[in-house]
Amino acid sequence: MTESVEFGTPERSGMSATALAERSHGTCKGEHMGSFLKTLVLVTTTLSVSFSMAAISKSDLKNRRAALTSKGTHRRLSRAHSLMAKDKLSDAIEVLDRLLASTEKRPHEKAQVLQALGFAYAQKENYPKALKYLQEAVDLGSLPYNPTMSTLYTISQVLVAQEKYDLALTRINEWFSLADEPSADAFVLKATIYAQKKKQKEALALVTKAIDMSAKPKESWLSFAVAMNYELENFKEAGRLLEKLAGLYPEKKKYWKQLAGVYLNLDNNKKALATMELAHKGNYLEQDSEIMNLVSLFIYGGIPLKGARLLEAALADGTVKKTQKNYEILGDAWAQAEEMDKALVAYDTSAKMAEDGRIFAKQGRIYLEQEKWKEADKYLSQGLAKGKIKNPQHIHMALGVARFNLKKFDSAKASFIEAKKASKKVESQANQWISYVKAEDMRVNPEKFAQEDDEQEAVETSTL
Repeated sequence: MTESVEFGTPERSGMSATALAERSHGTCKGEHMGSFLKTLVLVTTTLSVSFSMAAISKSDLKNRRAALTSKGTHRRLSRAHSLMAKDKLSDAIEVLDRLLASTEKRPHEKAQVLQALGFAYAQKENYPKALKYLQEAVDLGSLPYNPTMSTLYTISQVLVAQEKYDLALTRINEWFSLADEPSADAFVLKATIYAQKKKQKEALALVTKAIDMSAKPKESWLSFAVAMNYELENFKEAGRLLEKLAGLYPEKKKYWKQLAGVYLNLDNNKKALATMELAHKGNYLEQDSEIMNLVSLFIYGGIPLKGARLLEAALADGTVKKTQKNYEILGDAWAQAEEMDKALVAYDTSAKMAEDGRIFAKQGRIYLEQEKWKEADKYLSQGLAKGKIKNPQHIHMALGVARFNLKKFDSAKASFIEAKKASKKVESQANQWISYVKAEDMRVNPEKFAQEDDEQEAVETSTL
């Protein structure tokens, strides 16, 4: 982001505090927030410039009077400023370089040219040269109060851009010591320096002061304060600020997502869900992951029917990808909403894409609960055949129950035996079922056991 160079107060000193902060480290991010500070790789050329201003009292600086500037110098300075405003920085620098040579014997004019060159190079992001010319302008000691203050302020900004935070802090403190009424922008610049030095408490106090000073705080300041509160785990205050940001800028979905994330950190799932639902109604949720986050909040918030309807619509219109996992989630949502027929349809689509038999097993369990033994037998068997199921003993047990109710006593017994083989944890339960299956088989098929007894008796007789 490049701003035109203007002069006077900190708000008009080449780059605003917020603009420089954004250029240096970016603004607060989203989908679970991350860090506010992101360092930009900038020029690292060393510069042999003295960064300590000669001791001067505020009263002496204020007593400086502006000397008269010749018409020729004034005309060419105005020409350079006009070019800078149009972002024609190289042309402006060319004008100023020629003018600098002609003002060598007039310090007050030379200081103005040096200052303009410093602003031009700062705007061009050539920070070493910007520092050189700005410092030379100050060192001449001829700039009046306001131009000196704007130059000192920009020096602080440029030092931040060069990641020289200790020097930047020294210079901005000098500026504060000379300022009549420091502006909100100045407090934000100082907050930026502290944030870069990993002193979040100091940074938060300063940006909060800037916000409190302003009738309409800038969006980036509020976002900055959110980030500092988040890093300090002041989630309640972060939430308050995000509520304000979401209200002021409802079209910016990042604030809705961040606000929902803060509510989740505060274990306020109800507010997190309400926030994301409101964002969805405002058409601020567009990405697959955003819709799925809302679906999850519905499901875990005890409103699976809404989650299922939302996901079904999103799959239909292509907002959400038609993946195996998403169809499984849809099936789970319908199942939790006790819409079992719809769950089975969703699971059927998911099962065809799955690499294991887990979804077939889910279908089989639903049929088992519905006492549809034949369908339960079919799908539980398919699940085991496809394999790769964790804890298959439970599926074997369920299959045994289905087959028992189909009066497939031998295969039911075999299923319970397989369950025991899969895990000793179900051995006792499986043995009980095996005994029960045998007893029921004897009751239903007495002739089969009578024949087995006759055959056993014949074997024993033949051995005598």
